[in-house]
Amino acid sequence: CASAAGRGSIRHELVARLLVACAVAGAGSTPGDGAGRAAVADLLTRLDRTSGLEAWRWTALAAQHLGIDRWWDLAERQVDVLAGRSGEHAATLRSFARRWLDAWR
Repeated sequence: CASAAGRGSIRHELVARLLVACAVAGAGSTPGDGAGRAAVADLLTRLDRTSGLEAWRWTALAAQHLGIDRWWDLAERQVDVLAGRSGEHAATLRSFARRWLDAWR
């Protein structure tokens, strides 16, 4: 997190922070800095703005590790938005994303 922040890479910093939050939650404890589900939701929102191509996967990862069903729905909506911008590649993207989401759910 610190390395990415030091380089000014907001995208990588957000991904690192999300991974830390998911790892801590997966270990069954709460982050020492008081971050909880609301903080993870904030990270997902920020990733959606900075990492549109991959935000759906990070959202699904958080949904899986934290067991929050509405984030699966959010990941699917993020795929729909991305597919809407993908022109002739929309069907391929949707198919890939569906397989990926189904495998992780």
